[in-house]
Amino acid sequence: MMKRALRCVILVCLSTAVALAISEVVIRLVRPQVTMHPRWQVSEQYGSIPFPNRRMVSEQAGRWRFVHTTNRWGHRGPEVPIASRYVRANVVLLGDSYTFGHGVQDGEEYGAVLQRDLDSLADVVNLAAGGWGLAQETRRFYELGILYAPSAVVLQFCCNDPEDGLLHPVARVQSGRIVFRNASVAHAPIKSWLSTSVIQKSQLYNLVRNNIYLLFRRRAVDAEVDRRFGEGEPVVGEAGEVAYVELLRAFADDLARRRIPLIFLPVNGQLGGFPFITGAVEELADEGQLRVVDPEPWFEDLSDFRSPEGHLWGRVGHEIVGQHLAVEVRSLLTGDSPVGAGESATVLD
Repeated sequence: MMKRALRCVILVCLSTAVALAISEVVIRLVRPQVTMHPRWQVSEQYGSIPFPNRRMVSEQAGRWRFVHTTNRWGHRGPEVPIASRYVRANVVLLGDSYTFGHGVQDGEEYGAVLQRDLDSLADVVNLAAGGWGLAQETRRFYELGILYAPSAVVLQFCCNDPEDGLLHPVARVQSGRIVFRNASVAHAPIKSWLSTSVIQKSQLYNLVRNNIYLLFRRRAVDAEVDRRFGEGEPVVGEAGEVAYVELLRAFADDLARRRIPLIFLPVNGQLGGFPFITGAVEELADEGQLRVVDPEPWFEDLSDFRSPEGHLWGRVGHEIVGQHLAVEVRSLLTGDSPVGAGESATVLD
């Protein structure tokens, strides 16, 4: 009886293994999933953050593969040592996957291009991470970026930023001040184990994971909207804009008080869908609180600048952004008017 039961168990295990193997092959051939190993680590301070000193491999089988190497802070690019006094100016970059450089190889992200173009004039400190919104970005600035005594800050905007700020609201404005609170990450121990597990390379796992993630993300965002604005109040998009503008104003005001120039860099065409944020950015620019750099004119008559991975900026796109942004940053650091910038920027008073 026991032998028969054991044979049944073995048969079931073998059948399951064969079914999983076939599923992996079929998905890889028919609908290859995007995999990344390792994924971000769970963080109470930020919700999630890349692991330090790691090679993150992001790929879609048979289509593309990118390697993202992080420094000891968990960000892209060479580490700039923190010091009591700096020989050169420091330029701090804040943003999400666009500034981190998902979809391009190491050294191709616009921060690296910016560093090469600025040469000995300044060091570029890239403090971006995929999936971050303004809440994580401002918190990272005050917990790390400010230690670089930056001569300029570049804040990149993407269309998912308003919602990302509601997903992990680790920074918000209270009584005119930016305050921080830790994120409540559900199932943190399981997520921590999964983030480095070899299962991240599984086609079947990622097919299931991506759909579950979208479901939990929507629930988390809706819960934050209800908590902050109450039921029957603004829809998610509007609530996200309200939260984003409130935090952006406080951040821009504080940087202006510290005399740190702020460059606002929206991804091509992704600010237009947010009229409330657009209006606030224009007001802040008129007040001299920030400089808006619109990259859209840089891409006129160009078509082959995207990443096969899906981001609007691929290798060519990052090269274009880095080169033009260097003109803007150089003008801030030297006090000269940007040459050839046209009407792409609103200059600080």
